This record gives sequence, C-alpha cells and structure tokens, in this order.
Amino acid sequence: MLRITVSLLCMTLLLTGCSGPLSKPRIEPNVQVRGLEIIEATLGGIDAIVTLDIDNPNDVRLNARGLSYELFVSGNKLVTGQDDKSISVPAFGRSTIELPVRFSYLGIIETLPEVLRTGNADYTVKGNIKTSIFNYPIPFSKQGDFKLPFVSPIQ
Repeated sequence: MLRITVSLLCMTLLLTGCSGPLSKPRIEPNVQVRGLEIIEATLGGIDAIVTLDIDNPNDVRLNARGLSYELFVSGNKLVTGQDDKSISVPAFGRSTIELPVRFSYLGIIETLPEVLRTGNADYTVKGNIKTSIFNYPIPFSKQGDFKLPFVSPIQ
C-alpha cells in the first residue's frame, strides 16, 4: 500500500510539475512589427533592421534561443532568415527584439507590380520561436495590410 501511495505521489508531482515553467506555452505569442529601419543599400540588396514586439499571453516565462522567420508581401516572399540571439519574455509580459534582414532586389521587383496596381500591400510575417526547453518551436504568424499613401491604384 505504501508503494502505491508513493507511486501516486510521484506521478502527481510529475504531472503538476509539467504545468509549471517547463511546460510549453498554451497560447501562441503575439508578434507585432514595430518598425523598419533601412541601414544600407548595396548591389546585393537592402539591409534593414526590423523591430518586433513579442507579447507573451502565458503564465510562464518564454525563454528561447532565437527564431526563424519569413516575410511575404503581396504573396511574394521578400525575407527569410533566422536570428540565434537569446530571447526572454516574462509571463504576461512583452519584449522587443531587433532582427537584421536583407531584402533582395529580385523580391522587390516581383512584388512591386501588385503593390502599384492596388496601392495596398498585404503582408504576412510568420516563423518559429526556438525554445530552450526540449527544442520545442512555438509558431507565430501575423497578417495585415497597409495602404501606401504615395501610390494611387492603377485602373
């Protein structure tokens, strides 16, 4: 009987321990693009820094070893990459990170006709946050669009 009680106690501790800091977040983090700063234009493309705000809606701290990401504008992939800097977002908190990105001229040229035709650029940012625990990736995705004030739709 003592052996069964000890086994049940161990199982209870193990299961409740899984709901603590080692558990994976239950709600996907919210990633917002705060800004984009162009650093340099070279023959190879345009180098920029994208600033992201990461909101953690979970009751556990989000610790990560970096993230991978893709940016699509008007259906065309403009940027893909990864950043291996450590990320820590407190429970119910927010952190800001800066990602170095390179836009290829080919991607811009492929995207430009649709943006000029509509005067609007729809975008999708998606990727995975690489957690420190058990190598579990946390996906994120953000879609939206922005009107380009200096472009009138072509009729």
